[in-house]
Amino acid sequence: MDGEVRVCRVSPTFPNSEVPGGGLPGYYATLNLALPTLYITRLQGGCPFPVPAHVQLARIRYPDIELHWASGMIARAAALAYKLFGYGVLAIAAMPRVIRFRPHVVHLHTPIPLKVGLLAKWLLGCRLVVTIHGSELFWLRRSPVLRWGVNQADAVCFVTESMRDELSHLLSVKALVYTPNGVDMQTFFPGEAARVPQFLAVGNFRNEKGFDVLMRAFRRVRQRFADVRLIMVGDGLGREAVEDLAREIGIGTHVEFRGSCQRDEVAKLMRESRVFVMSSRSEGQPKVLLEAVACGTPVVVTDVGGCRAMAEGKGIVVPPEDWHALADAMETALSDEEAWTRWREACLDSTPELDWGRSTQILGALYDSLLAKGGTEAR
Repeated sequence: MDGEVRVCRVSPTFPNSEVPGGGLPGYYATLNLALPTLYITRLQGGCPFPVPAHVQLARIRYPDIELHWASGMIARAAALAYKLFGYGVLAIAAMPRVIRFRPHVVHLHTPIPLKVGLLAKWLLGCRLVVTIHGSELFWLRRSPVLRWGVNQADAVCFVTESMRDELSHLLSVKALVYTPNGVDMQTFFPGEAARVPQFLAVGNFRNEKGFDVLMRAFRRVRQRFADVRLIMVGDGLGREAVEDLAREIGIGTHVEFRGSCQRDEVAKLMRESRVFVMSSRSEGQPKVLLEAVACGTPVVVTDVGGCRAMAEGKGIVVPPEDWHALADAMETALSDEEAWTRWREACLDSTPELDWGRSTQILGALYDSLLAKGGTEAR
């Protein structure tokens, strides 16, 4: 691709020392596509990951809120209004920077900041690309306004093939492009076959992760395997409730809550754990699952989003919300040595496909195609 092509990326999250797993798709696309890039993100705590000389990182302070905490129609409506207000503030603050930069492509790594993308497209004539993750399908299904906005895009990317049919039904955008998540293979690489008898779960403590289901499943596993442990990595508003539940059902001393960890520490835990477990109620293509596979760690996951396709042959897939099935799978992963070895070998065989370079090549070709069709209208 021509090095003079300018790209503006907009993502509410950017990987930093406190939340190292946030915003990785946009970050690695920026590193691997050596194009002049304006990267607009929210100002958060922690030190941002380093960026090369071709990147201008604009960290903008604007109000935001996680919607999952609100219960009841009034609370949810208020939370949504506050979030939309915050993205309005973002658009006002970001547009002068975008106009000065004059990008040829604006890539929104979530559809929520559509105001920025649409204004850039209408004012500057640039191409608009929007990436949809699994959790955002919820809003696309329910919001005609959001669907209208996304339909103004020149291309829509999605992170798991399981989303293709529904996006084809919901949207009229002709260019639907599969851009799979990847793994930093310098950090997440296979470990030894000898493993500690422990399960590892990683994620933000919110309802979608189903950690309450995991606690009930692990309680039953503990009744059969007295020496097994569960390590929980992550933080969030729901952490206290999960810790309370663990104590209430008698497993508080057998579950270790680590909080947020650096990526090399998470990778180390993956390489030493017997099984990686996900109890999610909703997912897209979870990067943390790919990272576990890259570490050669068999998995037990729920059948949501793209988890089945990612975990097939590398562990056990169970229905969401079913803690009995989850406990059965966890017990099998502990006791069936032959199956565990087979799953581990399948994980090792799949690692060459997990590098971020695959997704980067797809994005580079997409940008080339969009600009070749309509010319570089940005001035």
